[in-house]
Amino acid sequence: MRVEKPNRVSHSYTQHLDAPPQAVFELLCPVREAEWVNDWRPKLVLSDSGFAEPGCVFITPGIPEDALWLMTEYDRDALRLEILKVIPGVVVGRISVALAPEGDD
Repeated sequence: MRVEKPNRVSHSYTQHLDAPPQAVFELLCPVREAEWVNDWRPKLVLSDSGFAEPGCVFITPGIPEDALWLMTEYDRDALRLEILKVIPGVVVGRISVALAPEGDD
């Protein structure tokens, strides 16, 4: 067995949106992203509800390999989600999103 230390990269940023956090959160879904992401067309979405939920799996086409995405957290009350993205032999990534209101609205 070969065990290697992985190459790790971490990025974070803050984005300010002119919309209520709850409305934005509902759009962070493999199905609903087609409403605001040009050319977003997952090849397959596995979901009990038909939308984002913990355990939701989706596949997006890629060059040279497709990406498999697994939603590990989707918490409407806390406005938090986490997705693992895997492109075999290329990358494993974790995307965490947390939304919060800013100002009066």
